[in-house]
Amino acid sequence: MTEEPPITPPPLPLPLTVAPPWPPLVSPPPLPVPPPPRVWTALTLAGISIPASLTVAGIVQIIAMVALGAFKPGAKSLDLTGTIQRIIEQPWGPAALLLPCQFTMLAAVLGAAWLSPHRFGPRLGYTRSALPGWTLPLLLGGTLFAGGLGGLLTQAFFTEPGPSQRLMIRMLQGVSGPGLVALAILICVIPPVVEETLFRGYLQRRLLQRWHPVTAIATSSAFFTAAHFEPAHMLGVIPVGVWLGVVAWRCGALWPAMLCHAAQNSLAVWSMRHADLTQSGLSAQDLIALAVTGLLAAGAVAAMLRHPPTATRVATVGSPVSPLQEPPPPQSQGAGT
Repeated sequence: MTEEPPITPPPLPLPLTVAPPWPPLVSPPPLPVPPPPRVWTALTLAGISIPASLTVAGIVQIIAMVALGAFKPGAKSLDLTGTIQRIIEQPWGPAALLLPCQFTMLAAVLGAAWLSPHRFGPRLGYTRSALPGWTLPLLLGGTLFAGGLGGLLTQAFFTEPGPSQRLMIRMLQGVSGPGLVALAILICVIPPVVEETLFRGYLQRRLLQRWHPVTAIATSSAFFTAAHFEPAHMLGVIPVGVWLGVVAWRCGALWPAMLCHAAQNSLAVWSMRHADLTQSGLSAQDLIALAVTGLLAAGAVAAMLRHPPTATRVATVGSPVSPLQEPPPPQSQGAGT
């Protein structure tokens, strides 16, 4: 018999080397939820700026009256109309009447934005528009249409211009050359920049972070209307104020609203320069202008509907992110101003 070869047991398997388990994934702690933006600070600033600007303007006018000798010793009454006319005739007169209100509001809004924990430009709306550039003519036409509607409202409830509008007409019809250019700058450049920065920039952008757009635009338009003081003038600027609020909201920036505001004021300057206070009602040219600008307004609305509104984007001071992003403000500074 042949011997069978010995049975060799199979080799024992090598012990498995078990890698140490990875450290468990630990989720980072959740970021603290920033407090909601404070609305009362923006409302308070806008509410204080209007009476403050009126007060400063009154003080400047009194100083101008004193400089012209309006307060004569022994006089029983003050010829206010004649004194204002004398101020208008001075080289510095229009600036003394128009600039104090604007500079007061500008100082208030720039100071508040400077103290805010958010970046200066995005806080006020000095950002790139969300609408393409080709929509600007449509927005301008829509603004002029809103201005025409405001004129119709004024004519429906008031038979003649108010005192401030008559004063503006006298100023515009009484100057020419360099004086007219300077007055046009005082009306067509400075107010659009100042008023849009305050009402549509500082105020409305903050309200849009907390409120529905309809409520935010209505509130900013109400403050804008109140800043024009005179009832006839206030009624006429309501459609323009609402339209500019919509433009600033849909664009996410102030520049289009500023340009639209400047266009409306330029048309108002031209109208008051050639105003005939004896004429009432609408002429054929007025109806044609309303029809054309109404078509442009419809085109502007269609363009805005094609482009969804941008969120109010504010960057915090010191943040490395882009100004077009919206990080929460630092916890230590609350919601900011």
